[in-house]
Amino acid sequence: MEVDLTMFDVHARPESFPAVHGEKRRAIVHRFPYGVFFRIVGDTIVILGIILLAVIGNAAEYVSAMYFAGEDRIGLALSIT
Repeated sequence: MEVDLTMFDVHARPESFPAVHGEKRRAIVHRFPYGVFFRIVGDTIVILGIILLAVIGNAAEYVSAMYFAGEDRIGLALSIT
């Protein structure tokens, strides 16, 4: 439920979430230590991952690792319009 609400917020106002590494942004899931990492590409929101923040410590390091691992594994995109 909380992840659903966060995804709704990301869809409704993606630019309101802070950039944590280049153009990659992070939305914090309320009441749980998870982050939704995404990019805005044109009129599409590309979800890069949903991760447990307590495990990684520094979110920017995770996003860097994800970027270097390659973003060809992305499986979800949301339309902004």
